[in-house]
Amino acid sequence: MLGTRAIINRVDRLKELEMELKGIQDEMDSIKDELKADMTEKELSELEAGDYKLHYSAVSQNKFDTTSFKKEHKALYEQYAKLTSYMRFSIC
Repeated sequence: MLGTRAIINRVDRLKELEMELKGIQDEMDSIKDELKADMTEKELSELEAGDYKLHYSAVSQNKFDTTSFKKEHKALYEQYAKLTSYMRFSIC
């Protein structure tokens, strides 16, 4: 059984790592946005740069509108709805 101090230390380290990860994710998103802006400005959907090939194009797909279906066909929705359960971990 872990003592309170050990748990606090682990949570503190986890929070530090989460902040580092957020900073890295923000930087990655920024670089992606710059690359997309460059390609948009040059009106390119594909770009070769050294060993890399970048693609930036519109994608269309059909998605099932669960909310509307549930409103319009509640009984049928409930007939096929499947209850799932899982364990949730959170730190407040």
